[in-house]
Amino acid sequence: MTDGHRRSLMKTVSYRISSSILTGAVVFLFTGELFLSLGVGAFDILVKSIWYYSHERLWNGTKWGKS
Repeated sequence: MTDGHRRSLMKTVSYRISSSILTGAVVFLFTGELFLSLGVGAFDILVKSIWYYSHERLWNGTKWGKS
């Protein structure tokens, strides 16, 4: 049993949006700068979405841990 590309993409989108909001909030807590926080959050979504999707597809291709 494997996840399809659509499922991996939807998991990527939902995870990255929530994680990037968290990253932006942490940056804001440390700096107090709204625009810096928004910029870091936006960049985080772009870069880490690509990374997460690639990571998810690589793991999906392995048999380790599947029954």
